[in-house]
Amino acid sequence: MKGGTRYGAGRKATHVRTCDVSRIHVRDLRAKGIGPDSTAATLDYRYRFADGERDVHQRIALEWTPCHFGGLRAWFRCPRCQRRCAILYAHGWPACRTCARLAYPSTRCDAIDRSWRRTWALERRLDWQQDHYGHGPKPKGMHATTFARLRAAWWRESELRDALLCAFVASMEARFPGV
Repeated sequence: MKGGTRYGAGRKATHVRTCDVSRIHVRDLRAKGIGPDSTAATLDYRYRFADGERDVHQRIALEWTPCHFGGLRAWFRCPRCQRRCAILYAHGWPACRTCARLAYPSTRCDAIDRSWRRTWALERRLDWQQDHYGHGPKPKGMHATTFARLRAAWWRESELRDALLCAFVASMEARFPGV
């Protein structure tokens, strides 16, 4: 399978993405009552390996570092490389993103996907719903100049995406003539 959402888009999918793997964040443990006196946590789960399912029972070391304004921050120690990390991924045996050879989903984006991401970020900032299409109302409390600048950026992204899609269609027509 190729990366991206269209044929030939983005980089080739040589690594599994972080969004496709179960993960545990150290803040989840903190919410469950694990405090600074804890030095380790135990992960128990069932994982489907190539040769069948197995129960995984792994003890994970915890490290606590002081915060600038008081308190302590919890970290996992990766069982493979002993690096400090906030998230462990259950891709087989628990490991940090680097040891599990996982890629962020954004590394699979091509120019059109990046344009969509920028557009969605602008729409969130403008507090627009999906049906405004560049003509939504100014959010309460936003300066008119800021609104005008963000709306102009939204239109530029829309025009850029249209041009990129036209170029993509032209490249597909050149690649597969007569279709």
